[in-house]
Amino acid sequence: DGGRPIDPREGDKAVARLMLGYWTNFAKTGNPNGDGLPVWPRYDTETDLALEISAEPGTIGGLRKAKLDLFDRRAAATR
Repeated sequence: DGGRPIDPREGDKAVARLMLGYWTNFAKTGNPNGDGLPVWPRYDTETDLALEISAEPGTIGGLRKAKLDLFDRRAAATR
């Protein structure tokens, strides 16, 4: 094969475990949330919360808000 072995960093492994948990829960129940995982909030335009997927995950707000608000205004202007 000649390729070099992959040696993922601990942060990469943490993200892989996190995503494995979310995807497994979603496949089983239709909901990614489960025991031992930070809550992945359902998106709501009022709260504008999202899950930051990283080695230290958490809930964040206002993700790309300025750009997305611009799209909303332009879409409303064409109606």
